[in-house]
Amino acid sequence: MTVKKSPPVLVTPESETLDGFCFLTSSKTMTDVLKQSLAKVLVHYYPLSGSMTVDPQDRFIVGLTEKGVPFMEAIACLATSGCPTRTRHGI
Repeated sequence: MTVKKSPPVLVTPESETLDGFCFLTSSKTMTDVLKQSLAKVLVHYYPLSGSMTVDPQDRFIVGLTEKGVPFMEAIACLATSGCPTRTRHGI
C-alpha cells in the first residue's frame, strides 16, 4: 500500500461564528476544555466517532459504533533554552 499525503488546508466555519475570547476558569486546563468540546461536537457529528471500513464491493462503510476518536495532548518546546514552564492558565 502506498499513501500519498496532500498538503494541509484550512477549513473554516461555513457560516458566521461568535467573535471574541473564551476565558477558562482556574480549575480547567486547555486540554480539558478541548476534550469536553470535542465530546459535545461528536454528538452532532456522530459518524466521526465510528469506524470506517471497506466492503467486498470496495465501498467505504462507516460503522456507527460510538467508539470515539483518539485525543492526544502534546507540548511543543518553542524556546531555544528548553521548554518554557506552564503559565498559571495551563497553556
